[in-house]
Amino acid sequence: MFDQLPAPTHRPVDSSQLMSLIGPLDAASDGGQLTAAQIEAVAAEVGVDSALAYMAMGMYPMLQVKREHPTCFTVCSGRCQFWGSHDLIVELLRRKAERLGAGKGAFDVMAQGCLDQCNSPVAMRFNGPAGQGVLPGANSELLDAVIAELCD
Repeated sequence: MFDQLPAPTHRPVDSSQLMSLIGPLDAASDGGQLTAAQIEAVAAEVGVDSALAYMAMGMYPMLQVKREHPTCFTVCSGRCQFWGSHDLIVELLRRKAERLGAGKGAFDVMAQGCLDQCNSPVAMRFNGPAGQGVLPGANSELLDAVIAELCD
């Protein structure tokens, strides 16, 4: 399966950097759950972008994002890092903030260590009132259409 993958396009995040975020995130959590605001506050306090905090949570399943919106996008934060999962999480968070600022329907963002879609990176799962599914080969160009379809 891995021999059919496209050549990696990105360098993965240093795993020790992700692991160093677990303690501060756990300390800020309420029984292992964190709101988006709490995740952003921890990231700001530690001095990293919020996407890294989400990715750290994806590597430590005892921490979960507290759902605040009907639709959720979960991005693979494991091997998909080699094809830009960090950038995709950054883009999702940016678009979520834009939608919230414009009073449009928003969504939650989560990361998971693996979505079992290794043959089509970057893997992104969605679930909400419109249903659920996996979007293999997710990228920023696809996000507008997917977000509009699921959140408007």
